[in-house]
Amino acid sequence: MSELVVRTATGVAMVMMALVATVMGGYWFAILAAAGATAVFYEWTRIARGWGAGWYVGGFAYALLAALSLLWIRDRADNGIALALWVFIIVWATDIGAYFAGRSIGGPKLAPAISPNKTWAGFYGGVAAATITGAAWALFTGLEWLVLLLAPCPELCLVVGGGNIFRGMAAAALGFDRATADYMGMLATVMNALALQGGLEKLGVETRVLSAIPMASVSEPYIRRRALRHMEKGRIVLFAAGTGNPYFTTDTAAALRAAEMGCDALLKGTSVDGVYTADPKKVADAKRYEELTFSKVLSDDLRVMDASAVALCRDNDIPIIVFNVRQSGNLAEVLAGRGKSTIVHNQE
Repeated sequence: MSELVVRTATGVAMVMMALVATVMGGYWFAILAAAGATAVFYEWTRIARGWGAGWYVGGFAYALLAALSLLWIRDRADNGIALALWVFIIVWATDIGAYFAGRSIGGPKLAPAISPNKTWAGFYGGVAAATITGAAWALFTGLEWLVLLLAPCPELCLVVGGGNIFRGMAAAALGFDRATADYMGMLATVMNALALQGGLEKLGVETRVLSAIPMASVSEPYIRRRALRHMEKGRIVLFAAGTGNPYFTTDTAAALRAAEMGCDALLKGTSVDGVYTADPKKVADAKRYEELTFSKVLSDDLRVMDASAVALCRDNDIPIIVFNVRQSGNLAEVLAGRGKSTIVHNQE
């Protein structure tokens, strides 16, 4: 019997057991996690034979942490079953991709002293297979945010609004002092930023809230270099309190921060999938633009953003991408260049 047949039969049996244990949970999944940790520790000791006791202790801790992480994902995380299966799919795809790429391509050895049969071709094949299958599973099960973990993630910063809580312009129309109303609106954006930070960090995404109005107890003060440093470290930065000054909209704050951060694009999340000739909710035959220029937006008063924000993006050559933020997974699609949107830029 060939090695491929043996590996295939063994793999199918292990996959079936893993699927059953994951769905059933409880003691069945705990046994599966323990068996996996035992296999990992055995492989570690085989590789580290003769390296000293410290390596055995490290291997035990590594295997134990992996098992405990699996148990936490299955029982405590949102969508635990789908997430646990995602982990297994990544492992299976890596092994399968590495096996076939290594056998069919061959080439230089990856680490001959540790594992003589592993090649660089197998390494890249495993990574490619894991990326493709992991992303497909994430999209299929509604875990689109995982796609950002599988691919090189762009540096992201968000300017948070507060219109769902308080609108300064609306309050001013009712007789509030305009400056006071705008400051109240800025406080609403801080509340939303803190709520968004909590949601993102629950998903394991590290974030920082920077407020243009100093609030040391709940956020960091906005300092440009600090914000850039957070982004360089892979954190998502949430900008709150607008520009910190009344009479400026959240749109203007977004354009200003985009210019200060050196952003490649400004993504404007709305309730529609782009810019239309008229409000598509009121005009049935309104036409959607695939792309258009800043000049046309201003001359036709298309109200993508307020005029000062559009002008600021135009002067700093920052394209505006308008998309539907209410559609699940749409941000990841737009970042990947596939989402339905309208691009506003300088080119004619």
